[in-house]
Amino acid sequence: STLGLCRESVLAKQFDDPLWKRDSNLGSVDNWDFEQVTKWALEKKNIPDEVAQKLSKNKIKGYELLLFGREDLKEIGITRPGTLTRVIGAIDELKNSHLGNVILVEQSTYCFGKMIDQLRLHAMCELDDELAPEPSIREPAKKRFKRVVDYYFPGDESSSFILGR
Repeated sequence: STLGLCRESVLAKQFDDPLWKRDSNLGSVDNWDFEQVTKWALEKKNIPDEVAQKLSKNKIKGYELLLFGREDLKEIGITRPGTLTRVIGAIDELKNSHLGNVILVEQSTYCFGKMIDQLRLHAMCELDDELAPEPSIREPAKKRFKRVVDYYFPGDESSSFILGR
């Protein structure tokens, strides 16, 4: 896929996240029933199975899970400090990566569109062993474009083909 051309980019990592590879029937975390919450907990490598069992026993739903804090976890019997930290981290990760199925992208559709166009050009030129031409960016948007590219594609190699450096 175009977004995965630069494996170390924020976009590649975001769209390669295991949450994107799940069955679409899981839907938004807000709509998960307790069985889907249990399935999520069982699939997380850093969460012990006992946590999934406690979430299931207490019939914790998705919208409830997103509101959980340390005290809530303690209330359902998860008390070990290390486990609490791992579960809170996983819940935060879930919140940040799923956000109701919305991916937050740079607000400037112009800059993001130019970046995607450049990735497509790069993919096409790669087939012929050519370098993609440098993108043509409007003067008022150049600073923002550079900032967007530097954010989504940290590192020399990734930024170089988009910015033509």
